[in-house]
Amino acid sequence: MKCPDNYITRLGICFYGREKELEILEKIFSGEYDPSLLIVYGPRRVGKSELLRYFTTTRSKKFRKVYSIYFDVKDRVGKILLGSIGVSVYGSSKTSADKILNLIKSLPEASLSTLGSIAQALLEIADVGRDIARSLKISRYSKIFIIADEFHELSGYSGSSVADRLKDLRTIASSISGTFNSEIPWSRIRAIVMVSEGYVFARDEENKYLWQRLMGYRADYLFVGEMDPKSFNDVLKNYCSLKKYDEDKCRELEELVISIAGRLPGWISDIDYYIKNNMLVDKVRENIKEFQDIMRETALRHGLDLKTLAKKLYEAFTSGKDFSDLGIEPSLLDDLIKMNIVYRFPEKIYGLIGRALKPQIRLYETAIKLFAEGRSIDISSKEDLIKILREN
Repeated sequence: MKCPDNYITRLGICFYGREKELEILEKIFSGEYDPSLLIVYGPRRVGKSELLRYFTTTRSKKFRKVYSIYFDVKDRVGKILLGSIGVSVYGSSKTSADKILNLIKSLPEASLSTLGSIAQALLEIADVGRDIARSLKISRYSKIFIIADEFHELSGYSGSSVADRLKDLRTIASSISGTFNSEIPWSRIRAIVMVSEGYVFARDEENKYLWQRLMGYRADYLFVGEMDPKSFNDVLKNYCSLKKYDEDKCRELEELVISIAGRLPGWISDIDYYIKNNMLVDKVRENIKEFQDIMRETALRHGLDLKTLAKKLYEAFTSGKDFSDLGIEPSLLDDLIKMNIVYRFPEKIYGLIGRALKPQIRLYETAIKLFAEGRSIDISSKEDLIKILREN
């Protein structure tokens, strides 16, 4: 498959859509917008990682004296930060980018010690940036973007509570806005972190509004939501072409992906795999059972029954109203977000924290609608599943 920009996604196809998100990233890389820290968030498997990988490998090169260092943290919890985490470097100059990558690989083991907190993680990354700037004699007019994918996974290093790991807000803030931006040659270093919904917005009692407070230190947000219908259709068509599926099979896959997950490209290959191996019905039943248990336990913790909680959430999904106007207490919202049941949906994708709610996947909305009506969900075949999804 030949792609216009020679970029192949993890689905094995070309990159489609995301024009608004790419436009914002271009403004950030060009300096039109200039947050010290950009927090990229959105529902699971929406394509946050793919978006940043695509941008850094194809579009960031056009900005002179701009370098991107991409850390892939996913599935590496508990291991040495730079010793085992995948690292890629992109820059306007291939020679300089190669030098940066070689410098990272040659850092002494002492500087790659196991991390004890997210604050230390940021300081470690800042140290790498300073070493790069010094060694390459990067000019004060250059920029280095340090991108940490699945950044929240670093919290697994210490085994302490979220509050303990994040208690030194001043340390984090200074590593971003002070250390990164107060002295030459590090004054042009920026950080981009991709995090899960629950990590961004969870408000444990001891560290309420942590990320919101970081806004005061020149941090900002970029929301990555469901793909637009045309772009998602392009993704599906090219995926089906790659797999040599006929029109009927592709149409069935499209209906099931959209009905179960929504226009989230990360779910396509999984649902396709479940269909091919006759696992889809069992997987959906398992998911609904687990989801129902989580909902019931969450409701009980807050003095509600399952039906009452489901009614509140279904109204939130369908009305688009501010969650606080619907009687959803902040502590209840925190639990729902941390359990990956809902995410907060903003009015615009850049610079705002969402006040409306959406389900992590569309199957949850279907289940919540049925729970609110006091109905059970009985699925014994793929035909039953399709019928329930179509009717609700």
